[in-house]
Amino acid sequence: MLRGARCLGFGGHVQAIDTQDLFGIGDAGIVNTATRELYEELSGLSHLKLKTIGLISDESSLEGLRHLGVVLEGELPEGFTEERSRRERAINDLKLRRPEEIAQSWHEYEFWSQLLIRDVVAPGHMLPGCLLRPRRRPVRTQVLAVVGEIASGKTTLCELVTERLHFGRVSTRQCLLPLINQEDFGTAGRTDFQRAAQKFISSTSGPRRLADAIAKSVRAQTLPCLVDGIRQHATLTELRAQFPDLTVVYVDSSRDHAYRNFTTRSEHQATLAEFREARSHPVEEEVASLRLEADAYLYNAGTIDELFSTFTEWWASPSG
Repeated sequence: MLRGARCLGFGGHVQAIDTQDLFGIGDAGIVNTATRELYEELSGLSHLKLKTIGLISDESSLEGLRHLGVVLEGELPEGFTEERSRRERAINDLKLRRPEEIAQSWHEYEFWSQLLIRDVVAPGHMLPGCLLRPRRRPVRTQVLAVVGEIASGKTTLCELVTERLHFGRVSTRQCLLPLINQEDFGTAGRTDFQRAAQKFISSTSGPRRLADAIAKSVRAQTLPCLVDGIRQHATLTELRAQFPDLTVVYVDSSRDHAYRNFTTRSEHQATLAEFREARSHPVEEEVASLRLEADAYLYNAGTIDELFSTFTEWWASPSG
């Protein structure tokens, strides 16, 4: 969940030594625990004047459900520099940033940091709507795999591009249904489909058979063609073997934006628990890491027209 994402400030977990203060002081040892964590990760810190400013209770993911975040704010000592302050190797690319800079790079941060940026660090600053960051695209491809987590906007993008630009489109779900002997569940009944899909894709031949079905459908479509909804690295690898110039576009969105999308397209007012269970199913567990091998990263936090225009500007550009 955190791989490839920036974090605002520093996070830590309670350790055995921290429980000594649990019942002995007024704040249950929260400030002492945070101070200990910061001293372990950064050098040159003293008299931070830490104070608790809020809590984060996030039930939108399994990790969030198992954690309660206590948010503290403090003052860095005079003369603090990023270069001389890192103590742990795991701290990468440590930077001090102004609120307006953080707001503009909001999409780079993990979800809890996004909440803090929006509500605490940079309230009132304009956050990016839709943007696309190309990573590589050596040739003008004819087959694009559009991937992303549930309700990120990937299927909406595929529908818009198919309708307005007349691209061909292949649904991974439609290719998979006959392989697992199921009918389309539409906007309901996802659980049974996910269970059957997980069993199929976990088999030795599953990724190859699914990639073969996708490739067959692509060859019957108008080019360029979009492939919507690949969820596993193995399937993507098998498809690349058949289409060496395949371009992968990863569509991302903040989790609260995705939840709004999820409720909008559901036949009933979907609950947060339904959203969490759908996104955390084992068949979905590799999706987030697909961003690391994507040729383009598209962040979706705007309208559908903004989503479409962001894609078309990239597609039409010479570098695209």
